[in-house]
Amino acid sequence: MFRSLNADFDMTHFVVEIAKFYRPETYLELGIYKGETIRWIVPHVDTAIGVDISDVPKTDSFTFYKMTTDIFFEKIKSGEIDMPKLDLVFIDAEHSCSQVLKDFNNVFEYVHDQGLIFMHDTFPQSKEFTDPKFCGDGYKAAQILREGKREDMEMVTLPFHPGLTIIRKSKKQLNWE
Repeated sequence: MFRSLNADFDMTHFVVEIAKFYRPETYLELGIYKGETIRWIVPHVDTAIGVDISDVPKTDSFTFYKMTTDIFFEKIKSGEIDMPKLDLVFIDAEHSCSQVLKDFNNVFEYVHDQGLIFMHDTFPQSKEFTDPKFCGDGYKAAQILREGKREDMEMVTLPFHPGLTIIRKSKKQLNWE
């Protein structure tokens, strides 16, 4: 039987290491909380954008929008915010299944082919952690996407609490073919 690793998995450093290797031009983080992850990624990207309902200390190192992700995408669709094509996205805002799916579906069209999307809180270690103040039921979004068997992406969920799902947008394996 498989045993999940404990809560010592450092998701932030993992995401930063991927960014160091991947060297994305554009990075979007939905739900930046105190801004730790985005601040560590900024040196490895050309453009970083963060969205959260909480105040974040002032910075010139990335563009910050204080609003819900729903309002953010409404402003993109209305033309108030210009959204570049994205290479790397981290979804960690509101942790309900419906909102994670909404955030994923809203951002997917802006992701480059071969771009990566990370979804956080997709492998809570116990039912206790599905409480909304922890992972919520956002982990169900990864299962729903997996069951959808989409041809335009591939995904894997790392089985470490609290969980990280990695999605690669891909029309085909090699985009130069």
